Amino acid sequence: MADQSIQAFNEDQRDALQEVANMAMGQAATRLSKLLGTFIELSVPRVRVVDVSEASGALAEMTGITDTVTAVRQGFRSDIKGEAIVLCKSGSVD
Repeated sequence: MADQSIQAFNEDQRDALQEVANMAMGQAATRLSKLLGTFIELSVPRVRVVDVSEASGALAEMTGITDTVTAVRQGFRSDIKGEAIVLCKSGSVD
């Protein structure tokens, strides 16, 4: 599986994307914590560029999740366009 992040982004761009994700997930975790009444622990975001055909393997490798997952996606558009994807171990979604 080829990791193309070195060619796709320079170090400053990668760091900026990682920080944007960190801020967004921090805000989302705060709201989710209030909604569920529990503490949410976040890992440090990791940026990796892979072909779509390799995404499944890359996600399994990056997360360590090998079981069935429940996935939620939401697209966003502004100066930056993309998809936010949340993967949960299916047994923990109750």
